[in-house]
Amino acid sequence: RVALAFLCEAYDEEVVDVPVNSDELPERAPKKEKRSETRGFKDYRGEDEIVEEDVTEIAVENFETSAGEYVYIPITISNNKGISSFNMNLDYNADYLTPISVIEGDILSGGAFESSLDDLTDGMLSVCWIDSDNIYEDGTLFTVQFLVSNDVQIGQDVSIELSCVDGALSNQELESVTKNVTQGNIKIVELLSEDVTENLKTIKNI
Repeated sequence: RVALAFLCEAYDEEVVDVPVNSDELPERAPKKEKRSETRGFKDYRGEDEIVEEDVTEIAVENFETSAGEYVYIPITISNNKGISSFNMNLDYNADYLTPISVIEGDILSGGAFESSLDDLTDGMLSVCWIDSDNIYEDGTLFTVQFLVSNDVQIGQDVSIELSCVDGALSNQELESVTKNVTQGNIKIVELLSEDVTENLKTIKNI
């Protein structure tokens, strides 16, 4: 009982008066902004910002070639968050480029791969792929071989534009993958030597 009385007495000595006037209350520290659960920090309006780490990059590679030559254009993926399907259209100038072949990329492990090479719409080539499982590798999705017309001029730029509509790049959960598409270009230069042409093919493992 003596020990209990001592503790109670010590407790009473530590009790302080709590101010009842709201003006005397200390200000609350501002709440810290919560991190978005999906894509980076919320901006000042409370909306999600898309950060670079969340965006899958799809690119059409740039190349140089000469009139009358074959050129191999890879379509690549980087910062791959996991995809199990894509459906892409390549728009090209049919006056200067003729698609010859479409080569499936090494990172596409299994699944069904198709293109519209045998049923071309003038100036557009469609390529699609689907699998039941995600792939996470970065690399070449597919490569298109074009024959360059003899009518092009040295110094001319021939653009190749890739379109990938919403939902056309998705994962195995059927969720659309956020993407950024970089367009490509073929630069027409003076006739390349056979050695240079073979080296370009070797570099691309064609």
